[in-house]
Amino acid sequence: MKKFLFIFLLSFGNFVYAGIVERPTFGEHVENGESLDLLFYSWIHTSKDVAIIGVTNKIASEFMSEEDITRYFKLKMRNFLKDYKFHKKTSQNENSIQIQSIISIELNLWEYSSKLEIIYGLLSFKMRSTQIEPCNKPIYEITVPITGSKGQIKSFVKDSLGSFVEWLAEDYYYIEDLKKKSNK
Repeated sequence: MKKFLFIFLLSFGNFVYAGIVERPTFGEHVENGESLDLLFYSWIHTSKDVAIIGVTNKIASEFMSEEDITRYFKLKMRNFLKDYKFHKKTSQNENSIQIQSIISIELNLWEYSSKLEIIYGLLSFKMRSTQIEPCNKPIYEITVPITGSKGQIKSFVKDSLGSFVEWLAEDYYYIEDLKKKSNK
């Protein structure tokens, strides 16, 4: 039974995006004539200076360093969202640059079996506003499972990071469209 479950997870773990998802719903939910998506996620569109943090556990760092993750994410972002300016999160940012949002990308991997060389884990993308006003707004968050052999993990992580960028760009332009509609 364990073998069957393992093969099932290995086969479908990277094709099914089941996990935590907190992002605009693209629905017609309206409260007092305003879209709830615009009410909760408008900060995604107004944030221009963004601090980015990569976090890995020990096993994950064997495949991609924190710097590799943030560098690859920024590279992919250039194709979709050129309005964001990325900064490393440091205590000096607070004095010189007004950071409007923080993105954290966290990769946690564990070894299923050293004999089979199978790795599994979670890749999380979280974006939150640093502004006082939207502190009660939901965090933009997507978490997906990662499963594969040692030779596959890096490409699966890169594919998932690419998907995160596409989803963020889709939501960014959706919020932009909602803002244009609400200003009419």
